[in-house]
Amino acid sequence: MIPKIQERTLRSSRINPYGLLSSEIKIKTEPAEVNEASLTENVKKPLPDYLEPDLDVVFVGLISGNNASVKHHYYSHPSNIFYLALHQSGFTPVQISPEEDYTLPERFKIGLCNLIRSTENHSSCISREMMDKGFIELWEKMAKIKPKFICLNGKIMYNQLVKSYNSKDDYGLIDYKIPNNQLLNTKLFYVTSTAGTATNLKKEEKINQFKELKKLVEQEKIGIDKMVDKEFVKIKAEKC
Repeated sequence: MIPKIQERTLRSSRINPYGLLSSEIKIKTEPAEVNEASLTENVKKPLPDYLEPDLDVVFVGLISGNNASVKHHYYSHPSNIFYLALHQSGFTPVQISPEEDYTLPERFKIGLCNLIRSTENHSSCISREMMDKGFIELWEKMAKIKPKFICLNGKIMYNQLVKSYNSKDDYGLIDYKIPNNQLLNTKLFYVTSTAGTATNLKKEEKINQFKELKKLVEQEKIGIDKMVDKEFVKIKAEKC
């Protein structure tokens, strides 16, 4: 606990013996105890990446909002439906809380990161150059873990990636070749932002986008399993 001197101002219109209004005299009281944790809980910090190799999908946000930066958890604003969408689309069997965001990679093979790891800019102030730089860094990061899917949470990132600023589509697979040979098998998808400020679609419509992504992820996993089975049969036949 850090002691803090509190000052109390006397409120009165009477003149004291020194010729000053008593309202100008400040009396120091006993030191008050300040919770040290409260001094840092409102400090904005860039969110860490929650990633590991061979994830089913990595969800990429544009930048942490004020709420997430202060609470230090992804998609923590009450109006953000990200965790609800994960649950109702089948990515998670239960709806987890923002405070459990760091458990997603190990528990559900889901990764989290942001395109821009800054707390100094609001999403409306981010330039196209900043996003281009963010994508370069994103590909380098993803090349180390090779996820099956990368999902951009927000159409603004899709528009900048493909340089199409008038697209009427709200979500879907992205026909784009990632400029990294380590990511030839990684697919790109984008969804409408799950933030409450993105009011162009209803909540149910946003959740349906997650359901479409979940179907693709499962199809990809089945395809990989079949390939593994074929290789196993081939190796077994060669040994015989």
